[in-house]
Amino acid sequence: MKALEIAGSVASISSLVIALYFQWQGETRSQRNIAIATGISFLFITLIVYLQRRKASKSMVPSATNILTVMSDEESESETKPKPNEAIQFSNIATSDDLNKEKGTKFLERELPARINKLPKAKRSLKSIVMIDIDQLTLINKRYGSEVGDEVIRIVASIIKQREAITHCGRCGDDTFYAVLMKAEVEKTLKACEKLRRSIQHFPWERIAPNLRVTCSFGYAILDPHEPPSDWILRAIHGMLDAKKSGGNVAVSGPKFLGYQQKIKEWNARRILKITEKFYPERLKLRDHFS
Repeated sequence: MKALEIAGSVASISSLVIALYFQWQGETRSQRNIAIATGISFLFITLIVYLQRRKASKSMVPSATNILTVMSDEESESETKPKPNEAIQFSNIATSDDLNKEKGTKFLERELPARINKLPKAKRSLKSIVMIDIDQLTLINKRYGSEVGDEVIRIVASIIKQREAITHCGRCGDDTFYAVLMKAEVEKTLKACEKLRRSIQHFPWERIAPNLRVTCSFGYAILDPHEPPSDWILRAIHGMLDAKKSGGNVAVSGPKFLGYQQKIKEWNARRILKITEKFYPERLKLRDHFS
């Protein structure tokens, strides 16, 4: 294509030069017209070739969006999907502490709110929490048995633990987990949720039991520096419950505000507990929202 452009340009320029030469030498009018027409023809052909080459080169270059989409899909498949022969040993990553729901419940109800309350409001930004619930675990237990259900819990805990962006994680219910990101805005939180969702969905579950499929529902919330930590956690729980209502296997943001927020504050204000000579409001109770 490029060679044709060069040849056409040279031919058109040569024809126009010849036409000028004929004009200077006083040649006949017909000779000059032929030279000019030939030059214009070559110029027109050269323009067509150039436009076709430019169109072809554009079609060969993928857009930035397509590149990012392909890279994202390849990364999610390669980095989150264990090899089939590694699936059986994958559950060993989660320790007994990771699976201890009493310890996880205590962390969410007491330890995490206490840590947040100790921080000045200026340092409470860029913190998010994700609540994760295994979809249809009861049905999995009924269809495959409790041993398979327990293995699913261990593998999901292991997948969550592998995420580098997660600062704290654990189990806080029968089929519910939490993940805290201490340095994460909305975009980073969504990316973490999506990677976890893909990792769980694309795990080779058939290596655990034939035709086994597992997905999770995700709810997340970004901490407002002026809100109580319990409200932050509750908003993520509401997002998780909304994700389950929508059919599961999706990440949903919790509500921006709690409709009964003021009612909770008034109720807590009337029920003050004295602990080690300090006053703390009645703590969050996860069992009031999920099992």
